[in-house]
Amino acid sequence: MRPKKAMRFLAVSVLTIGAAVLAASAAAPKSAEPAEPKAPKIKGTIKVEGNPPVTELKKKVKITQADAEKAAIKAVGVNGAKVDDSELEIEQGFLIYSVDVKVAGKKGLEEIWIDAGNGKVLMQRHETDEDEEDEDEPGEDAGKDDSE
Repeated sequence: MRPKKAMRFLAVSVLTIGAAVLAASAAAPKSAEPAEPKAPKIKGTIKVEGNPPVTELKKKVKITQADAEKAAIKAVGVNGAKVDDSELEIEQGFLIYSVDVKVAGKKGLEEIWIDAGNGKVLMQRHETDEDEEDEDEPGEDAGKDDSE
C-alpha cells in the first residue's frame, strides 16, 4: 500500500471503530435504580468550611439536639410521630440537625433538616427504606468524632 492510501485506510478504520463504540454505549441499558431525590438549596445560619471535628461543631450550635427533634416532630404535624434518628451534620456548607421521624402506619421516614442556629426547618422530604440505604454512602457527616 502506498503511504497515502495507508493513512486513509487507518483514518477510516479509526472512525469506524469509534462509531461502533459510540453506538454500543448509546444502546447500553440505563440503570433501573431511580436517582436519589435532590435536596433543595438551603440557606442556614451557621456556615461551616471544611470538615472540622464534631467537638468544634458542637461549640457552634445555638439550639440543642432535643429542641431540633421537637421542631422536626412539629413540622411533621402528625400525632404519633416519633424521632427515629437525629444527628448533627454539615449540608451544603451549613450546620444542621438531620432528624428522621417515623410516622405510625406510614412506610419510610420523614427527613427534616433543622437549622442548628435558629431551629427553623430548612428542608423536609419523605424517604423510603431504599433512600435511607443510599444515604449510608460516605458524605459530609459531622456525626463522627475524629477520636473514634
